[in-house]
Amino acid sequence: MFMRLKNNPITSLYPILLLAVIAFCRSEESDSQHHAPGTFSESWELGPIFHWEDSRRRRHLQLFGPLIEYTNLPDGKKIGAFRPLFSREENISRGYVDQDILYPLLSYRLTGQRLVQRGFIGLAWNEDIYDPESSWQEYVLPVYFLGRDSKGQRYGGLFPIYGDLHEIFSYNRIQYLLFPLWMKTIKTSGTTNYHILWPIFHKADGPSVEKRKIFPLIGYAKRKDRWYQAFALWPFIHWGYSLNPAVDGSAFFLFPLFGYSSVENSKSGKGSYSQTFLWPFFTYSSRYTREQTTGIKISAPWPFFIYANEFPAPGANQLWFWPFWGYKEDPGKRHEFILWPLVLRNSRHIPHGMRDQLTIAIIFFRDLVRYDDQTWETFHRIWPLCAWSSKSDGSATFRMLDLIPLRNVRALDRNWVPLYTLYSYQKSPQWGTAHEFLWGTFQLQKNPKGELRKLTLFPFFNWQSLAPEETNLSILCGFYKKQVLPDTTRFSRFLWLFHHQSRNGKTVGHGFFPLYS
Repeated sequence: MFMRLKNNPITSLYPILLLAVIAFCRSEESDSQHHAPGTFSESWELGPIFHWEDSRRRRHLQLFGPLIEYTNLPDGKKIGAFRPLFSREENISRGYVDQDILYPLLSYRLTGQRLVQRGFIGLAWNEDIYDPESSWQEYVLPVYFLGRDSKGQRYGGLFPIYGDLHEIFSYNRIQYLLFPLWMKTIKTSGTTNYHILWPIFHKADGPSVEKRKIFPLIGYAKRKDRWYQAFALWPFIHWGYSLNPAVDGSAFFLFPLFGYSSVENSKSGKGSYSQTFLWPFFTYSSRYTREQTTGIKISAPWPFFIYANEFPAPGANQLWFWPFWGYKEDPGKRHEFILWPLVLRNSRHIPHGMRDQLTIAIIFFRDLVRYDDQTWETFHRIWPLCAWSSKSDGSATFRMLDLIPLRNVRALDRNWVPLYTLYSYQKSPQWGTAHEFLWGTFQLQKNPKGELRKLTLFPFFNWQSLAPEETNLSILCGFYKKQVLPDTTRFSRFLWLFHHQSRNGKTVGHGFFPLYS
Protein backbone atom coordinates (compact mmCIF):
# COMPACT_ATOMS: atom_id res chain seq x y z
CA MET A 1 0.00 0.00 0.00
CA PHE A 2 2.83 2.39 0.89
CA MET A 3 6.38 2.31 -0.48
CA ARG A 4 8.97 0.77 1.83
CA LEU A 5 11.88 1.45 -0.52
CA LYS A 6 15.21 2.97 0.44
CA ASN A 7 15.26 5.14 -2.72
CA ASN A 8 12.36 6.88 -4.38
CA PRO A 9 12.52 6.79 -8.22
CA ILE A 10 11.09 10.30 -8.47
CA THR A 11 13.96 11.58 -6.33
CA SER A 12 16.50 9.93 -8.64
CA LEU A 13 15.12 11.67 -11.74
CA TYR A 14 15.08 15.16 -10.25
CA PRO A 15 18.89 15.78 -10.21
CA ILE A 16 19.11 14.61 -13.85
CA LEU A 17 16.55 17.23 -14.91
CA LEU A 18 18.34 19.86 -12.87
CA LEU A 19 21.78 19.15 -14.38
CA ALA A 20 20.37 19.18 -17.90
CA VAL A 21 18.82 22.63 -17.40
CA ILE A 22 22.00 24.07 -15.87
CA ALA A 23 24.17 22.65 -18.66
CA PHE A 24 21.88 24.21 -21.28
CA CYS A 25 22.06 27.64 -19.70
CA ARG A 26 25.72 27.90 -18.65
CA SER A 27 26.68 29.51 -21.97
CA GLU A 28 24.77 32.63 -20.90
CA GLU A 29 26.49 33.06 -17.52
CA SER A 30 28.67 35.99 -16.57
CA ASP A 31 31.74 36.57 -18.75
CA SER A 32 34.00 36.89 -15.72
CA GLN A 33 34.71 34.49 -12.89
CA HIS A 34 36.77 36.93 -10.73
CA HIS A 35 34.39 37.64 -7.85
CA ALA A 36 35.09 38.47 -4.22
CA PRO A 37 34.07 36.04 -1.48
CA GLY A 38 30.61 36.64 -0.13
CA THR A 39 29.20 38.00 -3.38
CA PHE A 40 27.67 36.39 -6.45
CA SER A 41 30.13 34.08 -8.18
CA GLU A 42 27.65 33.14 -10.92
CA SER A 43 24.27 34.65 -11.73
CA TRP A 44 21.97 34.59 -14.74
CA GLU A 45 18.50 36.08 -15.05
CA LEU A 46 15.58 35.65 -17.39
CA GLY A 47 12.86 37.11 -15.16
CA PRO A 48 10.31 34.59 -13.95
CA ILE A 49 11.33 32.13 -16.69
CA PHE A 50 14.80 31.28 -15.43
CA HIS A 51 16.98 32.29 -12.49
CA TRP A 52 20.34 30.84 -11.50
CA GLU A 53 22.44 32.03 -8.57
CA ASP A 54 25.62 30.49 -7.17
CA SER A 55 26.86 32.50 -4.22
CA ARG A 56 28.21 32.15 -0.74
CA ARG A 57 24.67 32.72 0.51
CA ARG A 58 23.07 29.92 -1.53
CA ARG A 59 22.95 27.97 -4.79
CA HIS A 60 19.53 28.56 -6.29
CA LEU A 61 17.73 27.58 -9.50
CA GLN A 62 14.20 28.69 -10.37
CA LEU A 63 12.29 27.87 -13.56
CA PHE A 64 8.89 29.14 -14.76
CA GLY A 65 8.10 31.23 -11.72
CA PRO A 66 7.70 29.06 -8.65
CA LEU A 67 7.02 25.82 -10.53
CA ILE A 68 10.54 24.37 -10.50
CA GLU A 69 13.09 25.15 -7.78
CA TYR A 70 16.37 23.86 -6.48
CA THR A 71 18.12 25.48 -3.49
CA ASN A 72 21.31 24.46 -1.69
CA LEU A 73 22.10 26.38 1.51
CA PRO A 74 25.42 26.57 3.41
CA ASP A 75 23.93 24.84 6.47
CA GLY A 76 23.47 21.64 4.44
CA LYS A 77 19.78 22.08 3.61
CA LYS A 78 18.69 21.24 0.05
CA ILE A 79 15.23 21.94 -1.36
CA GLY A 80 13.90 20.69 -4.68
CA ALA A 81 10.36 21.19 -5.98
CA PHE A 82 8.17 20.67 -9.04
CA ARG A 83 5.14 22.46 -7.63
CA PRO A 84 2.55 21.49 -6.73
CA LEU A 85 3.23 17.89 -7.74
CA PHE A 86 6.42 17.12 -5.86
CA SER A 87 8.89 18.57 -3.36
CA ARG A 88 11.86 17.33 -1.38
CA GLU A 89 13.85 18.84 1.50
CA GLU A 90 17.06 17.30 2.77
CA ASN A 91 19.34 18.40 5.59
CA ILE A 92 22.42 16.23 6.04
CA SER A 93 23.64 18.05 9.16
CA ARG A 94 20.31 17.43 10.92
CA GLY A 95 19.82 13.98 9.43
CA TYR A 96 16.36 14.20 7.85
CA VAL A 97 14.69 14.01 4.44
CA ASP A 98 11.14 15.28 3.77
CA GLN A 99 9.32 14.47 0.54
CA ASP A 100 5.80 15.34 -0.62
CA ILE A 101 3.66 14.26 -3.57
CA LEU A 102 0.64 16.51 -4.12
CA TYR A 103 0.80 17.52 -0.46
CA PRO A 104 -1.15 16.70 1.66
CA LEU A 105 -2.10 13.68 -0.46
CA LEU A 106 1.15 11.86 0.33
CA SER A 107 4.31 12.79 2.23
CA TYR A 108 7.16 11.02 3.91
CA ARG A 109 9.91 11.87 6.40
CA LEU A 110 13.15 9.96 6.85
CA THR A 111 14.96 10.72 10.13
CA GLY A 112 18.13 8.70 10.46
CA GLN A 113 16.93 5.20 9.72
CA ARG A 114 13.24 5.80 10.64
CA LEU A 115 10.78 6.34 7.77
CA VAL A 116 7.26 7.77 8.21
CA GLN A 117 4.81 8.14 5.28
CA ARG A 118 1.49 9.96 5.60
CA GLY A 119 -1.62 10.41 3.49
CA PHE A 120 -5.09 11.88 4.03
CA ILE A 121 -6.33 8.90 6.05
CA GLY A 122 -3.29 6.65 5.87
CA LEU A 123 0.07 6.29 7.54
CA ALA A 124 3.07 4.02 7.22
CA TRP A 125 6.30 3.92 9.20
CA ASN A 126 9.40 1.77 9.36
CA GLU A 127 11.54 1.87 12.49
CA ASP A 128 14.74 1.01 10.58
CA ILE A 129 14.70 0.88 6.78
CA TYR A 130 18.15 -0.75 6.80
CA ASP A 131 17.06 -3.62 9.07
CA PRO A 132 14.80 -6.15 7.28
CA GLU A 133 13.56 -7.41 10.67
CA SER A 134 12.64 -4.02 12.15
CA SER A 135 9.10 -3.11 13.17
CA TRP A 136 6.88 -1.39 10.62
CA GLN A 137 3.24 -0.47 10.20
CA GLU A 138 0.87 0.81 7.54
CA TYR A 139 -2.84 1.52 7.57
CA VAL A 140 -5.63 3.30 5.71
CA LEU A 141 -8.30 4.33 8.18
CA PRO A 142 -10.55 2.69 9.07
CA VAL A 143 -10.31 -0.30 6.74
CA TYR A 144 -6.79 -1.65 6.21
CA PHE A 145 -4.01 -2.47 8.72
CA LEU A 146 -0.73 -4.34 8.28
CA GLY A 147 2.57 -4.43 10.15
CA ARG A 148 5.22 -6.12 12.26
CA ASP A 149 5.64 -5.32 15.96
CA SER A 150 8.81 -4.79 18.00
CA LYS A 151 8.94 -8.54 18.79
CA GLY A 152 8.94 -9.47 15.11
CA GLN A 153 5.33 -10.73 15.01
CA ARG A 154 3.26 -9.93 11.91
CA TYR A 155 -0.27 -8.57 12.29
CA GLY A 156 -3.06 -7.12 10.19
CA GLY A 157 -6.73 -6.40 9.89
CA LEU A 158 -9.55 -5.67 7.48
CA PHE A 159 -12.15 -3.63 9.32
CA PRO A 160 -14.85 -4.52 10.33
CA ILE A 161 -14.43 -8.20 9.38
CA TYR A 162 -11.39 -9.29 11.37
CA GLY A 163 -8.28 -7.78 12.90
CA ASP A 164 -5.43 -8.55 15.29
CA LEU A 165 -3.38 -5.35 15.66
CA HIS A 166 -0.26 -4.84 17.78
CA GLU A 167 1.24 -1.68 19.29
CA ILE A 168 -1.15 0.78 17.67
CA PHE A 169 -3.09 3.86 18.88
CA SER A 170 -1.57 3.63 22.43
CA TYR A 171 -2.79 0.02 22.71
CA ASN A 172 -0.59 -3.04 23.04
CA ARG A 173 -3.17 -5.07 21.16
CA ILE A 174 -6.57 -4.66 19.45
CA GLN A 175 -8.61 -7.65 18.30
CA TYR A 176 -12.03 -7.57 16.64
CA LEU A 177 -14.37 -9.90 14.81
CA LEU A 178 -17.34 -8.62 12.81
CA PHE A 179 -17.18 -5.32 14.71
CA PRO A 180 -19.28 -4.25 16.62
CA LEU A 181 -20.08 -7.88 17.45
CA TRP A 182 -16.86 -8.51 19.43
CA MET A 183 -13.70 -6.57 20.29
CA LYS A 184 -10.86 -6.92 22.80
CA THR A 185 -8.23 -4.28 23.57
CA ILE A 186 -5.18 -4.24 25.85
CA LYS A 187 -3.85 -0.81 26.77
CA THR A 188 -0.20 -0.02 27.42
CA SER A 189 -1.19 0.47 31.08
CA GLY A 190 -2.21 -3.21 31.23
CA THR A 191 -5.99 -2.68 31.27
CA THR A 192 -7.94 -5.26 29.22
CA ASN A 193 -11.28 -4.26 27.67
CA TYR A 194 -13.94 -6.59 26.24
CA HIS A 195 -16.80 -5.32 24.07
CA ILE A 196 -19.81 -7.28 22.82
CA LEU A 197 -22.20 -5.46 20.53
CA TRP A 198 -20.21 -2.29 21.12
CA PRO A 199 -21.04 -0.01 22.90
CA ILE A 200 -23.70 -2.03 24.75
CA PHE A 201 -21.71 -4.63 26.73
CA HIS A 202 -18.36 -3.55 28.12
CA LYS A 203 -16.03 -5.09 30.69
CA ALA A 204 -12.61 -3.77 31.72
CA ASP A 205 -10.06 -5.01 34.24
CA GLY A 206 -6.61 -3.65 34.97
CA PRO A 207 -4.03 -3.12 37.70
CA SER A 208 -6.17 -0.41 39.32
CA VAL A 209 -9.29 -0.15 37.12
CA GLU A 210 -12.57 -2.06 36.97
CA LYS A 211 -15.48 -1.26 34.63
CA ARG A 212 -18.82 -2.92 33.86
CA LYS A 213 -21.45 -1.50 31.53
CA ILE A 214 -24.74 -2.42 29.85
CA PHE A 215 -25.21 0.76 27.88
CA PRO A 216 -27.38 2.82 28.25
CA LEU A 217 -29.14 0.99 31.11
CA ILE A 218 -26.53 0.79 33.85
CA GLY A 219 -22.79 0.81 34.40
CA TYR A 220 -20.01 1.61 36.82
CA ALA A 221 -16.26 2.31 36.88
CA LYS A 222 -13.88 2.44 39.80
CA ARG A 223 -10.21 3.17 40.28
CA LYS A 224 -8.55 1.56 43.27
CA ASP A 225 -8.22 3.89 46.29
CA ARG A 226 -9.45 6.86 44.24
CA TRP A 227 -13.11 6.95 43.15
CA TYR A 228 -16.27 5.07 42.17
CA GLN A 229 -18.63 6.32 39.42
CA ALA A 230 -21.90 4.88 38.11
CA PHE A 231 -24.80 5.69 35.82
CA ALA A 232 -28.34 4.49 35.16
CA LEU A 233 -30.42 5.29 32.09
CA TRP A 234 -27.55 7.29 30.59
CA PRO A 235 -27.35 10.28 30.34
CA PHE A 236 -29.97 11.00 32.98
CA ILE A 237 -28.71 9.60 36.30
CA HIS A 238 -25.09 9.69 37.53
CA TRP A 239 -23.56 9.26 40.98
CA GLY A 240 -20.22 8.57 42.61
CA TYR A 241 -18.12 8.71 45.76
CA SER A 242 -14.51 8.72 46.91
CA LEU A 243 -12.55 5.51 47.61
CA ASN A 244 -9.59 7.45 49.00
CA PRO A 245 -9.49 7.16 52.83
CA ALA A 246 -7.96 10.63 53.05
CA VAL A 247 -10.66 12.29 50.95
CA ASP A 248 -14.39 12.56 51.64
CA GLY A 249 -16.32 13.02 48.43
CA SER A 250 -19.63 12.33 46.71
CA ALA A 251 -21.52 13.43 43.60
CA PHE A 252 -24.99 13.12 42.07
CA PHE A 253 -26.44 14.39 38.79
CA LEU A 254 -30.00 14.17 37.45
CA PHE A 255 -29.56 15.46 33.91
CA PRO A 256 -30.30 18.26 33.20
CA LEU A 257 -32.27 19.32 36.29
CA PHE A 258 -29.92 19.17 39.25
CA GLY A 259 -26.48 18.02 40.32
CA TYR A 260 -23.81 18.46 42.97
CA SER A 261 -20.28 17.34 43.81
CA SER A 262 -18.38 17.64 47.08
CA VAL A 263 -14.72 16.83 47.81
CA GLU A 264 -12.88 17.48 51.10
CA ASN A 265 -9.51 16.47 52.48
CA SER A 266 -10.24 14.95 55.89
CA LYS A 267 -6.89 16.07 57.34
CA SER A 268 -6.47 19.64 56.08
CA GLY A 269 -10.16 20.50 55.81
CA LYS A 270 -9.62 21.95 52.33
CA GLY A 271 -12.26 21.10 49.76
CA SER A 272 -14.58 22.20 46.96
CA TYR A 273 -18.32 22.12 46.35
CA SER A 274 -20.39 22.61 43.17
CA GLN A 275 -24.11 22.77 42.45
CA THR A 276 -25.88 23.06 39.10
CA PHE A 277 -29.49 23.67 38.06
CA LEU A 278 -30.66 23.24 34.48
CA TRP A 279 -27.11 22.34 33.50
CA PRO A 280 -25.07 23.96 32.02
CA PHE A 281 -26.87 27.27 32.48
CA PHE A 282 -26.79 27.80 36.26
CA THR A 283 -23.81 26.64 38.32
CA TYR A 284 -22.29 27.66 41.65
CA SER A 285 -18.87 26.37 42.73
CA SER A 286 -16.60 27.16 45.64
CA ARG A 287 -13.43 25.98 47.33
CA TYR A 288 -12.85 26.44 51.03
CA THR A 289 -10.85 25.72 54.16
CA ARG A 290 -12.19 25.13 57.65
CA GLU A 291 -11.95 28.86 58.31
CA GLN A 292 -13.26 30.49 55.14
CA THR A 293 -14.28 30.34 51.50
CA THR A 294 -11.19 30.85 49.37
CA GLY A 295 -12.71 30.91 45.88
CA ILE A 296 -16.04 30.94 44.04
CA LYS A 297 -17.40 30.62 40.49
CA ILE A 298 -20.91 31.53 39.30
CA SER A 299 -22.54 30.92 35.91
CA ALA A 300 -25.96 32.62 35.68
CA PRO A 301 -26.74 31.81 32.95
CA TRP A 302 -23.85 30.21 31.08
CA PRO A 303 -22.27 31.40 28.81
CA PHE A 304 -23.67 34.93 29.10
CA PHE A 305 -22.48 35.74 32.63
CA ILE A 306 -19.59 33.99 34.38
CA TYR A 307 -17.78 35.23 37.46
CA ALA A 308 -14.86 33.44 39.11
CA ASN A 309 -12.57 34.58 41.91
CA GLU A 310 -9.64 32.33 42.84
CA PHE A 311 -11.45 29.29 41.44
CA PRO A 312 -10.65 26.49 40.73
CA ALA A 313 -7.16 27.43 41.96
CA PRO A 314 -5.35 30.48 43.37
CA GLY A 315 -4.80 33.03 40.63
CA ALA A 316 -7.72 31.76 38.49
CA ASN A 317 -10.18 34.61 37.83
CA GLN A 318 -12.90 35.16 35.23
CA LEU A 319 -15.52 37.73 34.32
CA TRP A 320 -17.67 37.28 31.20
CA PHE A 321 -20.48 39.37 29.78
CA TRP A 322 -20.66 37.25 26.65
CA PRO A 323 -20.55 38.12 23.78
CA PHE A 324 -19.77 41.76 24.63
CA TRP A 325 -16.66 41.59 26.81
CA GLY A 326 -14.86 39.18 29.07
CA TYR A 327 -11.58 37.84 30.39
CA LYS A 328 -10.28 34.66 31.97
CA GLU A 329 -6.91 34.35 33.64
CA ASP A 330 -4.93 31.54 35.19
CA PRO A 331 -1.41 31.59 36.57
CA GLY A 332 0.80 32.35 33.59
CA LYS A 333 -1.92 32.97 30.98
CA ARG A 334 -4.87 35.26 30.17
CA HIS A 335 -7.69 35.26 27.58
CA GLU A 336 -9.81 38.30 26.64
CA PHE A 337 -12.52 39.04 24.08
CA ILE A 338 -14.54 42.02 22.85
CA LEU A 339 -17.69 41.36 20.80
CA TRP A 340 -16.78 37.68 20.53
CA PRO A 341 -15.41 36.44 18.16
CA LEU A 342 -14.43 39.77 16.59
CA VAL A 343 -11.59 40.62 18.99
CA LEU A 344 -9.69 37.84 20.76
CA ARG A 345 -6.49 38.17 22.77
CA ASN A 346 -4.40 35.47 24.42
CA SER A 347 -1.22 35.90 26.42
CA ARG A 348 0.84 33.32 28.25
CA HIS A 349 4.25 32.71 29.71
CA ILE A 350 6.64 30.65 27.61
CA PRO A 351 10.15 29.44 28.46
CA HIS A 352 12.28 32.56 28.99
CA GLY A 353 9.58 34.97 27.86
CA MET A 354 5.98 35.99 27.21
CA ARG A 355 3.75 35.47 24.14
CA ASP A 356 0.87 37.84 23.30
CA GLN A 357 -1.54 37.02 20.43
CA LEU A 358 -4.29 39.29 19.08
CA THR A 359 -6.96 38.37 16.50
CA ILE A 360 -9.43 40.88 15.02
CA ALA A 361 -12.34 39.63 12.90
CA ILE A 362 -10.28 36.59 11.86
CA ILE A 363 -8.63 38.85 9.24
CA PHE A 364 -5.95 40.50 11.40
CA PHE A 365 -3.55 38.49 13.56
CA ARG A 366 -0.57 39.59 15.62
CA ASP A 367 1.86 37.39 17.53
CA LEU A 368 4.40 39.10 19.78
CA VAL A 369 7.06 37.14 21.68
CA ARG A 370 9.14 39.14 24.14
CA TYR A 371 12.06 37.54 25.96
CA ASP A 372 13.27 40.74 27.61
CA ASP A 373 13.31 44.48 26.92
CA GLN A 374 15.97 44.05 24.23
CA THR A 375 15.01 40.71 22.64
CA TRP A 376 11.70 40.16 20.84
CA GLU A 377 10.10 38.90 17.65
CA THR A 378 6.73 39.68 16.11
CA PHE A 379 4.49 38.35 13.34
CA HIS A 380 1.51 40.05 11.67
CA ARG A 381 -1.05 38.83 9.15
CA ILE A 382 -3.86 40.56 7.25
CA TRP A 383 -5.54 37.52 5.77
CA PRO A 384 -5.52 36.77 2.89
CA LEU A 385 -3.57 39.82 1.67
CA CYS A 386 -0.20 39.72 3.38
CA ALA A 387 1.96 38.66 6.32
CA TRP A 388 5.13 40.15 7.80
CA SER A 389 7.52 39.50 10.66
CA SER A 390 10.46 41.21 12.36
CA LYS A 391 13.01 40.49 15.09
CA SER A 392 15.05 42.58 17.46
CA ASP A 393 18.25 41.61 15.60
CA GLY A 394 17.07 43.66 12.61
CA SER A 395 15.84 40.82 10.38
CA ALA A 396 12.40 41.10 8.75
CA THR A 397 10.17 39.47 6.12
CA PHE A 398 7.05 40.46 4.17
CA ARG A 399 4.88 38.33 1.88
CA MET A 400 1.85 39.00 -0.32
CA LEU A 401 -0.44 37.06 -0.72
CA ASP A 402 -0.93 34.89 2.36
CA LEU A 403 -3.82 32.59 1.47
CA ILE A 404 -3.29 29.75 3.98
CA PRO A 405 -3.42 31.13 7.56
CA LEU A 406 -0.90 28.66 8.99
CA ARG A 407 2.65 29.30 10.16
CA ASN A 408 5.84 27.27 10.38
CA VAL A 409 4.48 24.32 8.39
CA ARG A 410 7.47 23.36 6.27
CA ALA A 411 5.43 21.22 3.88
CA LEU A 412 3.14 24.17 3.06
CA ASP A 413 6.14 26.48 2.63
CA ARG A 414 7.71 24.03 0.19
CA ASN A 415 4.66 23.11 -1.88
CA TRP A 416 2.07 25.88 -1.89
CA VAL A 417 3.28 29.18 -0.43
CA PRO A 418 5.61 30.05 -3.38
CA LEU A 419 2.74 29.54 -5.86
CA TYR A 420 0.71 32.45 -4.48
CA THR A 421 3.50 34.70 -3.21
CA LEU A 422 3.26 37.66 -5.60
CA TYR A 423 5.66 39.91 -3.69
CA SER A 424 8.26 39.16 -1.02
CA TYR A 425 10.70 41.20 1.04
CA GLN A 426 13.55 39.92 3.17
CA LYS A 427 15.96 41.79 5.41
CA SER A 428 18.99 40.27 7.08
CA PRO A 429 21.81 41.97 9.02
CA GLN A 430 24.18 39.56 7.26
CA TRP A 431 22.93 39.73 3.64
CA GLY A 432 21.04 43.03 3.42
CA THR A 433 17.60 43.47 1.82
CA ALA A 434 15.86 41.81 -1.13
CA HIS A 435 12.59 42.67 -2.90
CA GLU A 436 10.98 40.34 -5.45
CA PHE A 437 7.74 40.80 -7.42
CA LEU A 438 6.03 38.25 -9.68
CA TRP A 439 8.67 35.55 -9.24
CA GLY A 440 11.61 37.59 -10.46
CA THR A 441 9.97 40.03 -12.87
CA PHE A 442 11.16 42.82 -10.57
CA GLN A 443 14.07 42.41 -8.15
CA LEU A 444 15.86 44.90 -5.94
CA GLN A 445 18.70 43.92 -3.61
CA LYS A 446 20.96 45.96 -1.33
CA ASN A 447 23.89 44.93 0.82
CA PRO A 448 23.95 45.53 4.62
CA LYS A 449 25.46 49.00 4.01
CA GLY A 450 22.45 49.98 1.89
CA GLU A 451 24.40 49.96 -1.37
CA LEU A 452 22.54 48.75 -4.46
CA ARG A 453 23.57 45.22 -5.38
CA LYS A 454 20.93 44.18 -7.92
CA LEU A 455 18.12 45.80 -9.90
CA THR A 456 16.02 43.83 -12.41
CA LEU A 457 12.91 44.67 -14.41
CA PHE A 458 12.29 41.82 -16.82
CA PRO A 459 12.61 41.89 -19.82
CA PHE A 460 13.99 45.45 -19.99
CA PHE A 461 17.15 45.46 -17.91
CA ASN A 462 19.18 43.61 -15.32
CA TRP A 463 21.95 45.37 -13.34
CA GLN A 464 24.14 43.64 -10.75
CA SER A 465 27.09 44.65 -8.62
CA LEU A 466 28.96 41.39 -8.31
CA ALA A 467 31.84 42.78 -6.22
CA PRO A 468 33.30 46.18 -5.27
CA GLU A 469 33.84 48.17 -8.47
CA GLU A 470 32.44 45.31 -10.56
CA THR A 471 29.09 45.61 -12.33
CA ASN A 472 27.11 43.74 -14.94
CA LEU A 473 24.38 45.34 -17.07
CA SER A 474 22.08 43.50 -19.48
CA ILE A 475 19.36 45.22 -21.53
CA LEU A 476 16.53 43.35 -23.26
CA CYS A 477 17.78 39.92 -22.16
CA GLY A 478 21.26 40.40 -23.59
CA PHE A 479 20.45 42.61 -26.59
CA TYR A 480 23.09 44.87 -25.07
CA LYS A 481 25.40 43.69 -22.31
CA LYS A 482 28.19 45.47 -20.46
CA GLN A 483 30.47 44.28 -17.69
CA VAL A 484 33.03 46.31 -15.71
CA LEU A 485 35.77 44.58 -13.67
CA PRO A 486 37.86 46.04 -10.81
CA ASP A 487 40.98 46.09 -13.02
CA THR A 488 39.16 48.58 -15.36
CA THR A 489 38.52 45.85 -17.93
CA ARG A 490 35.24 46.38 -19.75
CA PHE A 491 33.30 43.83 -21.80
CA SER A 492 30.52 44.94 -24.15
CA ARG A 493 28.21 42.94 -26.38
CA PHE A 494 25.58 44.19 -28.83
CA LEU A 495 22.92 42.20 -30.68
CA TRP A 496 24.43 39.02 -29.18
CA LEU A 497 27.05 39.24 -31.97
CA PHE A 498 29.34 42.29 -31.72
CA HIS A 499 31.87 42.10 -28.86
CA HIS A 500 34.19 44.77 -27.51
CA GLN A 501 36.79 44.59 -24.73
CA SER A 502 38.86 47.44 -23.29
CA ARG A 503 41.31 47.98 -20.45
CA ASN A 504 42.39 51.36 -19.08
CA GLY A 505 40.38 52.99 -21.84
CA LYS A 506 42.17 51.14 -24.63
CA THR A 507 40.58 48.56 -26.92
CA VAL A 508 42.13 45.14 -26.45
CA GLY A 509 39.67 43.07 -28.49
CA HIS A 510 36.60 43.39 -30.70
CA GLY A 511 34.78 41.69 -33.53
CA PHE A 512 31.69 39.82 -34.64
CA PHE A 513 30.83 36.41 -33.27
CA PRO A 514 32.32 33.94 -34.06
CA LEU A 515 35.15 36.03 -35.64
CA TYR A 516 36.21 37.50 -32.28
CA SER A 517 39.77 38.74 -31.78
